[in-house]
Amino acid sequence: MPASKSLSGMIRVLVVEDNVPQAESLGMILQTYGHRPLLAGDDKQAKAQLETHGADAVILDLVISNREGMSGRELLKWLKSEESTKHLPVVVSTGLPEEKVEDLKALPKVKVLIKPYTVEALYGAFREMGLDLDRDVSSPTKG
Repeated sequence: MPASKSLSGMIRVLVVEDNVPQAESLGMILQTYGHRPLLAGDDKQAKAQLETHGADAVILDLVISNREGMSGRELLKWLKSEESTKHLPVVVSTGLPEEKVEDLKALPKVKVLIKPYTVEALYGAFREMGLDLDRDVSSPTKG
């Protein structure tokens, strides 16, 4: 099933990452390949981005250091329980050992990538969930 696109025709990718330089790097990569990154540092910002802009896919840092809000694991549960977001492909990004995230692999439309990972691995994870980000990662768009 092809991804719906924003009015601009770009695939909207919500990036939930509390490490600002890492979030900005992911955002720049996504933008370079013609997508619309929506950056969020915690669950509240993620929910606001979803409410305001919607999303076609999510990259979620599992360990969000937000003491007042949801953890990445809790946010993932919420995403998969909400009618409006449960269909979204989610790539869980983590530095945790694989045995700590094994249970997440059973969730529908969820792939786990252990940091560090390549752009090719990220795009491959989305492709495995039926979302082809439509770009060859070896040839970014100009502009």
